[in-house]
Amino acid sequence: MFAPQKLVTEAVPPVYSHGYTPEQVEEIKLAKKELEKKPVNEITLEDFKNIVVPFQRIHRTEIFNLNPEKIKPPKKERVVKPKVVREPKEKKMTKKEIEAKITDIIFKKALQNEVTEEEEAFFLLHTNQSLV
Repeated sequence: MFAPQKLVTEAVPPVYSHGYTPEQVEEIKLAKKELEKKPVNEITLEDFKNIVVPFQRIHRTEIFNLNPEKIKPPKKERVVKPKVVREPKEKKMTKKEIEAKITDIIFKKALQNEVTEEEEAFFLLHTNQSLV
């Protein structure tokens, strides 16, 4: 009982009509061609009311009907390519880090701790002295 009535009707595309029959349309178009042949200063108000205005209405409606809404094609499905996993680049050491590592190696040698081959190679690469 209290349910609202259907307020929205089904979507029906609107029909645009200029209100003239096909015979009248042909007559108006022929009259317009005849009117174009006349000089501008000889066109009367009656000609304008009876020929030009209806022709404009017909022409506007025909153009409107000939250019309907464009229907977009459905979107294509995107194919997602798997990302290539890159190995992280080896970071270069800064001057501060190199100096800190060299001092650590020197302290290890001074305290008579063992120095690995990698540390010896690093030390020889960055300095021109041997650890012995």
